[in-house]
Amino acid sequence: MSADPAARDVHSRSRLAGYDPETLFAARILVVGCGALGQNVALCLALAGVGEIDVVDFDRFEPHNATRSPLYPTPAEARALGLDKARVVASKLKDRATAPHPRLRYALAPVQALGDLPVLRSDVVVCAVDTAEARAHLAERCRLVGRVLVEAGFRGHELNMALYSEEPGDACYRCSHPGKVGAFSCARYALATEAEGVIPAIQNGAAALAAMQAETAIGWLHGSRALASSRVYFDLRTFEVQRAAMLRDPRCPGIHRGRPGPYRLLGTSSEDTLADLLREVAADVPDPAIRPAALIVKRGACVDCLALCEVMRPEWRWLMDPRCAACGGQFAQASPGRMPAGASFLDESDEELADRPLASLGFPPGSVVEVESGSELALYQLPGELEDLLVDA
Repeated sequence: MSADPAARDVHSRSRLAGYDPETLFAARILVVGCGALGQNVALCLALAGVGEIDVVDFDRFEPHNATRSPLYPTPAEARALGLDKARVVASKLKDRATAPHPRLRYALAPVQALGDLPVLRSDVVVCAVDTAEARAHLAERCRLVGRVLVEAGFRGHELNMALYSEEPGDACYRCSHPGKVGAFSCARYALATEAEGVIPAIQNGAAALAAMQAETAIGWLHGSRALASSRVYFDLRTFEVQRAAMLRDPRCPGIHRGRPGPYRLLGTSSEDTLADLLREVAADVPDPAIRPAALIVKRGACVDCLALCEVMRPEWRWLMDPRCAACGGQFAQASPGRMPAGASFLDESDEELADRPLASLGFPPGSVVEVESGSELALYQLPGELEDLLVDA
C-alpha cells in the first residue's frame, strides 16, 4: 500500500469528483421501496458514503426479481436472513457502505404504517415505490414536515424523475396527480399490471434511474437546488432527454402548508385513544379537528361477498385486503342497518372512533398531528423514537 495518506483515502476520488465525504457521512437518507429501483439507489448511496440509510418495504424477494436486483440474496443469505427485501437489502448494504461508521436500518412494513418520524429524521427522502397512493402519501408528509422528496418511475426503458422541494409554495406530487389510487398488495399489483400489459423494470433502466436519483439526493445534500420543481424524462435506448418545470396547481388537494418543526411534544401516546388526544389538544386550541394522514374508513364493502365490514382503519390498510372475516379477511361484518362511512377529520363529535387507539387510526409513535381550529393550523408530535419503528441491520 502506498505511503501517501491520500492514496489510502477510500474517498479520494469522490473528493476529486466534487463530493464532500464529511457531508455524506453525516447525512441520513430514507429509501422507500426495495425493488429494482430502491436497491440500486440504496447501493449508490452506501458506496458514496452516506452515513445513515433507512430502507422500508413490506415485500419479499421472488425468483423473477433476480434479473434486476443487485442485492438479491444468495441461497446462504436467504437461509440466514430470509427473503424479506428490506432486511436483506439493509444487511447486505452494511457490508458495502463506505462511511466510517455506517448505520443501516429497515422496516418490514408499508411506509404509511411508520407515520412521520422516519421522514422527519431524514435529510432527503427517496421514493422508489410502485403505487400512486404511497407516492402521494410520501409527498404530502414530506411537504408537511419540510423534507425534500426525490421521486421516480419507469416504463421499461422510459425513465422519469422529479425533485419536490420542501417549500410549501412549490409544486407537489398531487399538483399533477390529484387523485389517490388505492393501495395494492404486491401480489395483486403484479397480477393487475400483468393483465394491463404494463412493462416492468429492466436492470439497466433501474440502474440508470437510480443513479439519477442518488446523484440528485447527493447534490441536494451539497446545497444544489438545480432540479427543484422539475421532472426529467430520459429514454434509455434513444438517449433523448427532456426537462419540464412543474407548476403548482392552485386547486391541488395536496398539502401546501406545514413547517419542519420542532413541534410541541404531546403527553398522549400512540397507545392512547383519540378521545385522550382531543382532550389534550383542546386545552391549547378551541374546537380542534384532527386531520389524519389518510381517510379513516369506518365501514366498507367486502370485495368478495359485498357484505359491509366494520373497518375503523386508515384507507390504505383497508385497501390492502378489503375482505370480511368470512371471506378470509380481518374485518368483522357490520350489523344490519349500518351504512358505508369514512372520516377525513376527527373531532369530539365522532363517538364511533373516540375509544380507538391512535395507532390503529394511523398515528404510530412519533407521528406529526395536524390540528385545525377555525382557519388556524397547529402541529404537534406524539412521543416516539426511530427504534420503535426501525430495526438495525
